[in-house]
Amino acid sequence: MDWLKELLEKATITDGKLDVVALMELVKVEFPKHAVPKKDYNDKVTELKTAAENIKKEYALKEKLTAAGVLDADYIIYKRGGLDKFTFDKDGAPVGVDDVIKPLKESSPHLFKAAEQPPAGGKKSGYTPKAGQTDEGSLAKSVAESLNKAGAATDNPYAKAWG
Repeated sequence: MDWLKELLEKATITDGKLDVVALMELVKVEFPKHAVPKKDYNDKVTELKTAAENIKKEYALKEKLTAAGVLDADYIIYKRGGLDKFTFDKDGAPVGVDDVIKPLKESSPHLFKAAEQPPAGGKKSGYTPKAGQTDEGSLAKSVAESLNKAGAATDNPYAKAWG
């Protein structure tokens, strides 16, 4: 608003009164140079609201695709022809995603997470035993037993350091 400050500094005051008419003429000339026309402003607001809605839709769709096992949601959206090719409800939630994914699962299974197969031997992969439970004959069990034997704490050179 430096332009307004400059206009006010240049304003003429005669007989203790500000020449309002002359000042308003200067403001009318300078103001359009520094203001955004209402139409441009409204167009920009509409553009930004549309962009925000599209971003919400895009992330909702990506979340739904990822939950359905898709590895690269962006590629599925691209392959389908963009965000406009998907259907959304009034709240922006994707509708009919399963119908879109089903043919892709059959034609391009590499785009989806593979179903987990139980490993050979019958044990689950990534199995973590509960505290204190170990397999029979395991190294952890034998170490724990040896440390729990009477006198093991006195043989430990660090036992005295910890009190």
